Amino acid sequence: MTTKLQRRQLVRAARAYPEFIRAETAGDRVTLASLFDRGFMERRVWKGTYPNAAHEYRLSDAVADTLTKTVRDHDRRRAQ
Repeated sequence: MTTKLQRRQLVRAARAYPEFIRAETAGDRVTLASLFDRGFMERRVWKGTYPNAAHEYRLSDAVADTLTKTVRDHDRRRAQ
């Protein structure tokens, strides 16, 4: 089960795939980290070092195929 904010971040990541996205707020940071913990996202350090590193995220390969196709189909239907 995912929250509404988690679903928004997954759609945002699907639209940006294969690029990485960064958290814009503290809430985004927590949400992206929780999605990473669940296996939906990959992450890498873009600034700093552990334990105070800032991360950026993208969809994991397993999730990307299904979710990016679903989001594109949805966007196409809305545009019609």
